[in-house]
Amino acid sequence: MNIEIRALAEADLPLLLKWLGRGGRDEYMHRTLPRSASEAEAWYSCAGEGRLERMVELYGTPIGFAGLRNIEPPGGAAEFWIFMGEVGYNNIRSTAGAAELMLKAAFHELRLGRVYLYAEAGNSELRELMERSGFRAEGPAGGRIVMGITREAFLAREGTF
Repeated sequence: MNIEIRALAEADLPLLLKWLGRGGRDEYMHRTLPRSASEAEAWYSCAGEGRLERMVELYGTPIGFAGLRNIEPPGGAAEFWIFMGEVGYNNIRSTAGAAELMLKAAFHELRLGRVYLYAEAGNSELRELMERSGFRAEGPAGGRIVMGITREAFLAREGTF
């Protein structure tokens, strides 16, 4: 499977809004993602301010997007999120592949010490997918579960995905 990530471009915003506008897919969605064209433009214009967003592609076709937010200085932490927008591509291989690439960016490029995410308590599918990528449950947080992976744990298992 040829999963790649690339920088998010302004030209990607209509596709993001299309994906985010589909009904029934936002039960567990990241709450700070844009919902309108004006929100998308404002959100995109703030790119780089403690955030890193990437388009996820399969054989060159966009299928989702992922990011890190609340990025701390090297050695610190960041929150991971992912949204697979194309119907039929929200599966183990594509999601885990995108997560692995985002973790490589976090630990190799940004030199972070830890990446974490919040999974809604009822979202067992996400928890299982992220466990396959090396995340481990760290504890509850108000109806959600915090999951994390350290730089050391990622480097120890890198290439085994």
